[in-house]
Amino acid sequence: MRPPGIAGQPLPLEREHPHLAEDVSHWAKSLEAPLGLRLPPPGTSHGRLAVPLRQLVSAISEHLSLDGRLTRAFIATLFRDVSRYLGGPDDSVRAAAREEVAGVISSTGARVVIAHSLGSVVAYEALHAHPELEVDLLLTLGSPLALRHGVFDRLSPAPANGTGERPPGVRRWVDLCDHGDIVAVPRPLKQRFPSVDLDLTDSIAPFDFHRAAPYPRSAAVAATLAPFLANS
Repeated sequence: MRPPGIAGQPLPLEREHPHLAEDVSHWAKSLEAPLGLRLPPPGTSHGRLAVPLRQLVSAISEHLSLDGRLTRAFIATLFRDVSRYLGGPDDSVRAAAREEVAGVISSTGARVVIAHSLGSVVAYEALHAHPELEVDLLLTLGSPLALRHGVFDRLSPAPANGTGERPPGVRRWVDLCDHGDIVAVPRPLKQRFPSVDLDLTDSIAPFDFHRAAPYPRSAAVAATLAPFLANS
């Protein structure tokens, strides 16, 4: 009997809704260019070409010298969270998350918004939903905003002609990702969001490339925030 995964971790994505498997496949495909990853050739499944998720996880974990079971758990958690948030443009959970972010920005008078991973998607949508909110800087870290199928094509407002727009109240938008961040793909973000002012890639943490904690310690983040801290 195959174990369901790490104790306390989600079950394999193969057992879940088909669109999750498709999202992971599209994501894995987007890793080939930035990471030099070579995916296993697809086979035929239900009349279409597909690579089993276990093979994708194996290829990614071996390429990055990561533990396969931990990689599986990370991917399962990431795509479940993405699926839960992006379930629909008017989904109550999605709307509540946007309103929570907008409320914090409004109540604190924040002039700088720093958003990591899926949080960058929530912040992007919240700032679009509330054009009256004006911020001097939106700093996105390890952002999956440009990921086709899984994220980009489900954004609200919907991208027009393959292009996403900067939220109207954002004066400056800087994006930063680690060279090895497997969530911040495809790159550069500016391909899908031309209004990004600065699109940076740096070596943040070679073996801890997506977690939020290492990003604020990077020189690139310090340099980006310095003008705003000096005026605070």
